[in-house]
Amino acid sequence: MSSVRFIPPLEKYIGACAYLIKTYPAFGKIKQSPEDFYVEEIIEPLKKRKSGRYLIVKILKKGWDTIKLAHYIARVCGISPKQVTYCGIKDKHALTVQHFCLEGVDERALSLLSRLKDVEVLEWYFSDEKLWLGKLRGNKFRIIIKEIKYIDNFIEACELVRKEGFLNLYGLQRFGIQRPNTHLVGRLLLQEAYEQAFWELVCRSYPGEQEAVREARKLAAEGRLEEFLRQAPSCLFYERLLVRYYLRWRDYRKAFRKLPYDYRSLFLHAYQAYLFNRIASLCCEFGELPPELEISARAPLCRYFLEEDNVRLENARKLGIRLRALRRKTVVRPEAFKYKILSNTSAQLEFILPPGTYATSLIREICKNEYW
Repeated sequence: MSSVRFIPPLEKYIGACAYLIKTYPAFGKIKQSPEDFYVEEIIEPLKKRKSGRYLIVKILKKGWDTIKLAHYIARVCGISPKQVTYCGIKDKHALTVQHFCLEGVDERALSLLSRLKDVEVLEWYFSDEKLWLGKLRGNKFRIIIKEIKYIDNFIEACELVRKEGFLNLYGLQRFGIQRPNTHLVGRLLLQEAYEQAFWELVCRSYPGEQEAVREARKLAAEGRLEEFLRQAPSCLFYERLLVRYYLRWRDYRKAFRKLPYDYRSLFLHAYQAYLFNRIASLCCEFGELPPELEISARAPLCRYFLEEDNVRLENARKLGIRLRALRRKTVVRPEAFKYKILSNTSAQLEFILPPGTYATSLIREICKNEYW
């Protein structure tokens, strides 16, 4: 059975073109409410102090993407965004428990955080240890899947995923669920096509966007950037920031360089993720899947795709970004994997995944449809 014929078009768009588990589709939907998709970080224990250089805050959030929340935390606390760190980016369309590290603040910051909508402080303490990506051990998930059409296929796929694992592709949220174009922006930036990257990020509308968003993007596409700044809704936070920087210097590359480091590097990492998906899918389809893939200018297969896309990874330096080689396992077996059938059309999954692994990539192996 070829897995290609079951691939939804949007997944092909992000390079996800194969399944490890060769079962027939179960179908199903996730994230019909944020509570249906619960994620909790598992971090290495830090030494707790009564006072210290860093305030560690464990937060329950809903409807916030990590980068934007970190920026708002810095703003309300009156500190630089560089003084707010975290272990990894969590999904906006979910209920997530995540840790943030605030440098150079005291307990008064907690009352400021309580003013943020849909943010609850669950725990806090001081430490002399900084929280960063290397402190993340994994993520614990609890996910409700609804509208399952073929429950027997669902059960069969769950048993195989438990035993064999799943193809460790980057999930749709890595590229943008509503606007799956972060890899496109990244490719344009690495091609030094800065004006086209600006247009893709700011001006191009995608199906499903709100009317106010589409109208604002239309203004930008027509070159009416001052009007765009006046009318663009707050959800276009980074687009507004990029437009302001462009109007200040009239230089597309400089405008991108002025964006927060985590945000501008996100596009380049998304392009690496896209390459990984394409190469891992190709290897899986031909039955020659190595345990690990490297995405770099040195890797032969990767070099072929880079030449095809007319991309030079070293151009990342022109944006002030050091783009390291990406090494990633091709197959992951979930820890503590459990499934519970709730009805003939719904089920609950619980499992733990290592850092950087997408729960949606596990779900796609089981459902084999547009599950979002």
